[in-house]
Amino acid sequence: MWIQQTNALFPQTRLTDAQPEHFAGCLAWAQLGTTTLADIASTRVNVVRSEDDVRPVDTNWMEVSLQISGTCDLSIGQRTLRLTPATAVLYDSRCPYHMAFSDTYRQVTLKFPRDALISRMPNLASSDSHVIPVDCMPGNLFSGVVAQICNTREFLDVTMTERLGEHMLDLLVTSLLSSRQVPAHRGSASQQIQRQRIQSFIAENLTDPDLSPLVIARAHGISIRSLHQIFHDEPESVMTWLMNRRLDRISHDLCDTALAGWPAGKIALRHGFRDVSHFSRKFRQRFGCSPLSWRRLHTQSS
Repeated sequence: MWIQQTNALFPQTRLTDAQPEHFAGCLAWAQLGTTTLADIASTRVNVVRSEDDVRPVDTNWMEVSLQISGTCDLSIGQRTLRLTPATAVLYDSRCPYHMAFSDTYRQVTLKFPRDALISRMPNLASSDSHVIPVDCMPGNLFSGVVAQICNTREFLDVTMTERLGEHMLDLLVTSLLSSRQVPAHRGSASQQIQRQRIQSFIAENLTDPDLSPLVIARAHGISIRSLHQIFHDEPESVMTWLMNRRLDRISHDLCDTALAGWPAGKIALRHGFRDVSHFSRKFRQRFGCSPLSWRRLHTQSS
């Protein structure tokens, strides 16, 4: 029953060493716009997420675990981290991991939309984890807001919870930047400003099928060579950045119940693709499954 409840809220995991005859736990959760928050406490347990547990739909999410009491040894990728009440960690929902709680604990886990984080922090690396110290500003402010939401008994309407979700995203990004684990934009100050302007322009014009390096360069009064130079030190080239943001928006629309009657191809054409076959190939390359499978998996997981 416990694992069914957690898997209904977050990407799939399994429990080991839970000692069923002595196990006790409680879980409370809230939906804050597109952000899911769960306050979890239990006796000793190991939480395992293997490669077999990872599904294509997990590409949609990143998670934060904030330790409130007790300790957690998190093994993810090549790292093993000890989470104490002074730390939190951001990790990729696509990555297998192992969490070991040796005694009674309390932990708050948050699930954030990947595209919302990437839009705020394009340089967010695809590494396994980022530790967020919460014993100093602004991580302390982030953890304080999370704890206050968990402890409140006040009714909050939908508008307020959506705003809280947005505020938590902004605080998380600020905390990551202040921890210096995620670099700010590379290059000179003028390049940073120009790159941000170009990325904003691309985001505003993703639905235009004619959007190209030539169009982008002309709109900013620079040459195509200069445009590529501005993105030279970035993890993604200008066209890869454009393509991935376009695919991220389509993946979001495929999960929108209001668009359940729209074929995937129609959604793709609305977001700037000219050819449905080309879209399908690009979608599979990015998310590891077809648009139809993505939609079906997301429906099954919700």
